[in-house]
Amino acid sequence: MKNLTPERNLLLVGTMASGKTTQSKVLPALLNRRRFSTDDRIRERFGGLEINDIFRIHGEEKFRAMETEVVREALETPGFIIDCGGGTFFQKAPNPNRQLMIGLGVVLGFDVSFLELCRRMEGKTDRPKWSPNDMDANRRLYDERQQYLRQADHLVCIDEVLTEEQVTARVLQTLGIA
Repeated sequence: MKNLTPERNLLLVGTMASGKTTQSKVLPALLNRRRFSTDDRIRERFGGLEINDIFRIHGEEKFRAMETEVVREALETPGFIIDCGGGTFFQKAPNPNRQLMIGLGVVLGFDVSFLELCRRMEGKTDRPKWSPNDMDANRRLYDERQQYLRQADHLVCIDEVLTEEQVTARVLQTLGIA
C-alpha cells in the first residue's frame, strides 16, 4: 500500500454517489491540500454543460477523451485531493486513467454496497450510467466496476448509512492519519 506523501496526490474513486465529492470538500482542510474536481474541469471545458448533457450531445467517447486530459492535468501538480468522476477509474482495460492514477498518485476507493448505492440513488435521474428503472443493469454495472475498485491503494467500505463525519473518520483511519 502506498502512503500519502506531499509529492503524491490523493485520488478519490468510487461509483456515483459514493461520497467522493463530499469528502473532497472536507479533506483539503484536514490534510492541508487543495481540491480538484475532474467533473468540474470537464464541465468548464464543455462550456458549463452538465455531465449527462455532455454524454448525450457529444457521446461517451469524447467525454472519456477529455476526462483523460483532465486527469493528466490534475496529476501534474502535487498537493491535490482529486475528486474523480464516477467512471474515471472503471473503464475496461486498457484504461489510461487508471494506469496514470495508480502510477502517480495514491488511490482511495469508496466501496459502497449495492444496497446503500441504491438508497443514495433513489429518485435521481442525472447520472448517465444509472438506469432508475432497470436495477438489473445497475447491478451489472456495479459488479463490473468492483473488479477495478479492488485495484485502489486503499479502500473505505461503506455498507450502511453513515454521517459525513463518520466517513471522514474512516478515510483518515484508512490512510493511517487518525
